[in-house]
Amino acid sequence: MKYHVRKAQIKDIEDIIRLLKQIAQLHHEKRPEIFKDSASKYTQELMHFKVKKTDEYIAVAVDEKDKVAGYIFCMFETKKDHLVLQDRKILYIDDFCVDEDKRGSGIGSLLLDHVQTYAKKDNYDAIELNVWEFNENALNFYINHGFSTKYRRLELIADDKEI
Repeated sequence: MKYHVRKAQIKDIEDIIRLLKQIAQLHHEKRPEIFKDSASKYTQELMHFKVKKTDEYIAVAVDEKDKVAGYIFCMFETKKDHLVLQDRKILYIDDFCVDEDKRGSGIGSLLLDHVQTYAKKDNYDAIELNVWEFNENALNFYINHGFSTKYRRLELIADDKEI
């Protein structure tokens, strides 16, 4: 099946919410002490708002019937006149999902290529994202697409002893 990428529309929200729930469930299964069961990162109401925002960009990969098979949420960050950091324009990938039954079919690469083209056209200095260590498939996907570790956030989990 052929897919193409376009800007998300209001009509895509139901499918996006379905995919958001897939990702939330994956996170819950791997780290139930952190992530709630049967959750979604965004509500329907918030998605209506996000699709229309001009300081964010949501792209979807759709098939010939215009059915959403994946999405990528982008936010735009500008570091300017910071005391320590250089001025930079960063495209931040806030969320990224390919329908679980379509993973490995090239849809993720299609979405990521779309965002890289978008970032290059608008002269971004970098594309950044966060990935959970337990999500090895996603981590390997990003590494295979040229991403590298910028920094790590570590945790010390409380057990029977005090932290």
